[in-house]
Amino acid sequence: VKKAALWLWDEREGAYSLRAHMGLKNALKNPKVQPNSPLISRLRKEHDVVIKEEQERFLPPEEFQKLEEDFLRLEAEACVPIFDERRLIGLLTLSSKSKGIYSDEDVEWLTTLANQSAVALQNAQLHQEVILIKEYIESILRNMQGGVVAVDSERRITVFNPAAERLTGLKADEVIGKPLWLIDRGIAEPLGETLDEGKIFTDKEGTLNGHSPPLPILFSTSLLKDPSGRYGAVMVFADLSYIRQLEQERSKAERMVLIGTMAAELAHEIKNPLVSIRTFAELLPERHDDPEFRKYFQEMTLKELDRINLLITQLSQTARPSSFKKVPIDLREPLEYTLMLVGERAKKSGVNVIRDYEPELPEVLGDETRIRQLFFNLLYNALEAMPDGGTLTISVRRGGGYVDVEIKDTGKGIPEEELEKVFAPFFSTKEGGMGLGLTICRRVVRDLEGELELKPNPDGKGVTAHVRLPAADGR
Repeated sequence: VKKAALWLWDEREGAYSLRAHMGLKNALKNPKVQPNSPLISRLRKEHDVVIKEEQERFLPPEEFQKLEEDFLRLEAEACVPIFDERRLIGLLTLSSKSKGIYSDEDVEWLTTLANQSAVALQNAQLHQEVILIKEYIESILRNMQGGVVAVDSERRITVFNPAAERLTGLKADEVIGKPLWLIDRGIAEPLGETLDEGKIFTDKEGTLNGHSPPLPILFSTSLLKDPSGRYGAVMVFADLSYIRQLEQERSKAERMVLIGTMAAELAHEIKNPLVSIRTFAELLPERHDDPEFRKYFQEMTLKELDRINLLITQLSQTARPSSFKKVPIDLREPLEYTLMLVGERAKKSGVNVIRDYEPELPEVLGDETRIRQLFFNLLYNALEAMPDGGTLTISVRRGGGYVDVEIKDTGKGIPEEELEKVFAPFFSTKEGGMGLGLTICRRVVRDLEGELELKPNPDGKGVTAHVRLPAADGR
């Protein structure tokens, strides 16, 4: 034949596009075959070589006329379908033979050629897809801001992206194929635990110790299965130093605002007892010989000075920079301790205490003294809201890498518009309250990298204090 062409299905074009040809001229003007064309429909129907001369003999004239237009446009006499199972993935068009017509032997040979072409095309497409997927994954890894490190079941490093190079100071060609222990233990140890124990870390904080000072990171790990069925592991990690810097700057800004607010409120709170002391001090020369006056003056002075001392103590707890060692703590222990402390108050007020603890709970990292102080303030507030009795429910649950504690009362509640204000220094809904208890609670929770919020109960009776602290195991 003098003319031949290969047409393959193009997903993006939605048509069969010309991929290779010999001797074509007119067909090059529109090098596409639409999937709904008469020729394509015929190939799908017969699932065999379609020869123009045979179609003319067997088809009604009207039907053949439409089919003939396709043959003429493609400059073809015979059309060989290429199927991938039952899907038509391409076609081979051939012009008329220089001698004679297409025989049965020709058709058989062309069918064999089409079947072999289908296998070859399928392999080529799979190879191309693998290359594209590989390039796509490499592009993602190359442009990710977070580091990615993967190891196989033999603890050999298989992936080390540019961000991992930047964060660790190591080059990929220096570590790929090398043992995991060669890189920073802040990466090697969690990956080793994931690989050996199946322990999955999610949004866990750690450090890269090769830096001075150590670089804080947030990381997650996961198990991977390679084609042989053996397991590998992958870690994705991000630099937390910028976020830590922003948090410190925000903390400084909040502290400056807090200092201004506290200075004004502190002056007011200290002035009141000082006015009382001054008033009695001015009367003392006149009534010095009155024993009852002296006794009352002494009691009142000590009481007001104790109030000032308590105020200054609580203020120092609110403003003091965080410096404590975190150790693993089962939250049920400080809860039970503080429940014992307030137990007598609950009995006298007729409050029924209900405990609802999940059996298997992870520990949290914190300071037991501060956590006891946190729970004491929250439990005491709840009891003060129920002077005439009620129900105090303490629930502890695991939830997505955190341990959640809910302290629910059935007291008079707090107006919704005041729920956020209660954390501000010197704001109190209780008569005679100093308004520092919840300020201290929020400070403790923030130091432990957790969350604290108050929510009104759905039935309108009382509020629930929700404390969320990160689980020590990160799960």
